[in-house]
Amino acid sequence: MRRAAFYALVLALMPSPAGAFLFGKTSDDRAAGILARMTAAFEGGDCPAAVELSSDLFREKPPSVFREKAYSYLGRCYESQGAPDKAVAVYKLADGLYPDNSFFASR
Repeated sequence: MRRAAFYALVLALMPSPAGAFLFGKTSDDRAAGILARMTAAFEGGDCPAAVELSSDLFREKPPSVFREKAYSYLGRCYESQGAPDKAVAVYKLADGLYPDNSFFASR
């Protein structure tokens, strides 16, 4: 059961190729607000809230730069929560999407 939930999370984190073109700027604005709350939660040490907000963020089909930052927070939160398998999965996914970002490969 835990494995199925883990794979569902990984699939949910994968970016959509379609993007949010139908909703345009409004969706990007919502994503920016969610990312700001996710950043505040992460920086405040509230990883459970940051992880929860990541689902909301990815549902908005945010721009790539937003997803890159969210993957960083998500991986580090999983590390701090003692979930190295989830952290590694996030880092591998992010490393494939952002090969120029050495953070993901080094983690």
